[in-house]
Amino acid sequence: MSEVLPAILKSTLVRLLYRFFEPQSGNILIAGQNIKDLDLASLRKAVAIVPQDCVLFHDTILHNLHYGDLTKTVEEVYKAAQMAELHESVKTWPKAILQALKAATVGRTSICIAHRLSTVADADEIIVLERGGVSDRGTHQQLINKPTSLYARLWERQNKDMP
Repeated sequence: MSEVLPAILKSTLVRLLYRFFEPQSGNILIAGQNIKDLDLASLRKAVAIVPQDCVLFHDTILHNLHYGDLTKTVEEVYKAAQMAELHESVKTWPKAILQALKAATVGRTSICIAHRLSTVADADEIIVLERGGVSDRGTHQQLINKPTSLYARLWERQNKDMP
């Protein structure tokens, strides 16, 4: 969604959901209930926010290990990680992080504002916002199968250079 929804609007959307401030018009409903009617402490206990501006890793671990030189092959990056005695950890981190995230979100509604669409490809439902409205809605496979959809075009653009 990063190319579709400006960063300030994504941040505003999250701040509204967390009730850092109230909407000037309209309502935000969770399970049909206006969040204005919910106890603020209860709402914030039920809603977790993980900011995208994480200090340690802004992108994938592999991308961070490239350290600015994206011409290096995966093998070269793994060799460097091996020399730094990080190789075994690096190979298992992404999978372990995704497994923990999946386990933590089972049976819950999760909102993910993603730069990389691969982050949301396994979601039960993907909603793409554009210019303040819903542009696309469906599973990854449904959206990919609609080549004119914004999601499909963004997916193609993000993955065109992938092996």
